[in-house]
Amino acid sequence: MHHDLVDVLIIEDESELARLHAELVQKHPRLRLAGMAASLAQARQLLHATPPQLVLLDNYLPDGKGVTLMTDPALATSQCSVIFITAASDMETCSQAIRNGAFDYILKPVSWKRLSQSLERFIQFYDQQRQWKIVDQQNVDSLYQTAGEELSRG
Repeated sequence: MHHDLVDVLIIEDESELARLHAELVQKHPRLRLAGMAASLAQARQLLHATPPQLVLLDNYLPDGKGVTLMTDPALATSQCSVIFITAASDMETCSQAIRNGAFDYILKPVSWKRLSQSLERFIQFYDQQRQWKIVDQQNVDSLYQTAGEELSRG
C-alpha cells in the first residue's frame, strides 16, 4: 500500500527547539516539513497558503496563545490535527486544547521518545482515516486502544 507524506507545520518561537522539531520531522520517512512559524501571525499565513495535515503547536507565542489558533478559521476549516508542545502545565490550557480537538498534549521539556511516539500514532491515525470511509465500533476502538497502549508504554 502506498502511503502519502504527512505535511507538518511547526509553530514555535524558541528557535533552537523549532530546529530540533524540524530535524525530527525531516528524519522521518513519512513526514515532510511544510513550514515553520515563530508567531500566530506567521502561522495563520502559512495555514492559509499550504494547509498541513499536522501542526506542532507551542502555546506561549510573542503575539498570543497558541490555544486560540485551534478555533481560528485558518485551522478549524482545514483537515488538520494539532500536537501541543508547551510549557503550559495549567489544567485550563490543557483542557481547552483537548476540548478543541488536540491530538496530543506534550509538556516541555520535551521527551523526544514521547514526541516520536505521538508522531507515530498520528501517522497510524492519518493512514486509517484515509483508508476507512465508514467506521464500525471495532475501527474506532482500535484508534483509541492504540493511543492508550502508546501512552502507557511512554
